[in-house]
Amino acid sequence: MQNMINNVFYYNNLCRFVSENECNGISIPEIQKLCLFVCENETKWPHQYLSRLFKRSITNLARTIEITPQRQILVHFNRKKLGDRVLGITPLKTVTLAVDLRTGNIFASIGQAQISLSWNLEVAVLQQLQGLPHILQFNSLSYYLGKLRNGSEFELPKQRLTVEYCNGGDLQPWLEQKRLNPRQKQKVFKDVIRAVAALHRWNLLHGDLKPENIFLKQIGSHLKAILGDLATIRHLVMPLGPQTYGGTGRYCSPEYAVLLLKLRREKISDEEYVLVNTLARDIWALGMTLFWLLDEETYFQSAHWFFLEPLRTLQALANLQKDPIEKPKDENSPMHLIWGFLRINPAERLSVVDAEYKLSQIDWDTFFKK
Repeated sequence: MQNMINNVFYYNNLCRFVSENECNGISIPEIQKLCLFVCENETKWPHQYLSRLFKRSITNLARTIEITPQRQILVHFNRKKLGDRVLGITPLKTVTLAVDLRTGNIFASIGQAQISLSWNLEVAVLQQLQGLPHILQFNSLSYYLGKLRNGSEFELPKQRLTVEYCNGGDLQPWLEQKRLNPRQKQKVFKDVIRAVAALHRWNLLHGDLKPENIFLKQIGSHLKAILGDLATIRHLVMPLGPQTYGGTGRYCSPEYAVLLLKLRREKISDEEYVLVNTLARDIWALGMTLFWLLDEETYFQSAHWFFLEPLRTLQALANLQKDPIEKPKDENSPMHLIWGFLRINPAERLSVVDAEYKLSQIDWDTFFKK
């Protein structure tokens, strides 16, 4: 077990190390020098950027310093000391920031309090999909022993994952606040389709596509969309394993809403489960997300279930009798792709891989001039 544990140090303004052989080959003087830079030179980068981000001085914040097997020296900032939400929090994991002291690169740092099947799957998928464009990029995974208040160690190790940092946050507030201009909408539209197509080529079902799981990297006025939160992902050609149910009600496909309502009354057979859990589920959720992105007014008229409570949302989706939007006359309009995604019959939905090939044919100028 001890060989699995990467060296993790806790420090404030003083750096304490156990022994040099625990530092993955990096000398203690080198680490101390870098730590002093972090602690004392607040006017220098990355402190200047981070102080603006947190809206307060970070000189005296508690931190965790980690030396990874890749010989990175990462500083993880203590979320509790920041006093506000940084990147996000769920019941099982907290997302904050980490800085590579050598390069100044910033990563999202995800601490997992309880190692679960979905967590291990998400980590494995991130590692497998490393290098694919528009998919959240894996950086490092660390195992360490947590401490109880009395100082004793947990029997099982915790994990800390660092991934690509998206400084624009998730897409949801951008849509709610109508912050995207036409050029940015066009870029996000293309990036999201390419991300989902990359997953579907591997026969991977994301299972929870929605604006909150699409992250934005902002470089000046330019945006790059990144697909993340892969905890609900499922490989459709692997052995079935246990049935799992995920997704967000308002983005559920009609056939999946029917399955979830039936699950409230009785057990679902494996055959029925496999029949409904196809890539078509993702395609519907993708269509709903892109529909909101391009035509908010029509979206909320068509998606009348959006503001209902969860059970009524599922019931409304399960009872849909026709496609949410009519087929556009212009086949070169982006709404024609969205119509193809939002077919009631899953067999009639446009493959997102086919949609990717059609991106070059879209007449964006005509669409945005309407």
